[in-house]
Amino acid sequence: MKTNAQKKLLDELYEVLEKYSLESYNPEVVIEILSHSLNRKPGTRKEYIKNIVKPHELLKEQRKRMLYTLEKLSKLTGIPKSNLSAMENGKRPIGLKMAKVLSRALEINYKAFL
Repeated sequence: MKTNAQKKLLDELYEVLEKYSLESYNPEVVIEILSHSLNRKPGTRKEYIKNIVKPHELLKEQRKRMLYTLEKLSKLTGIPKSNLSAMENGKRPIGLKMAKVLSRALEINYKAFL
């Protein structure tokens, strides 16, 4: 039987996976979710979940999962390679229009990039 704390942690994990439309996930992200959940202040759940996987980190991770180079993703999306690189490094915001273009190429929900 699961304790309330275990159930709460699993619920948070599933919420994150659902938000980012991930079928597979990075074990390091799961470890971070579980470790930080135990020390999280009450009432900051949405803010916490939003900060677990930053959009630029997700962009890079999903591109690598799909085995795309920046050049290939650039060709698929029409987004210049330099812009993609800046987005992946958190130096350029992704924005709604780019999120929708990237989501089609990377097979992920566009909301994950916002």
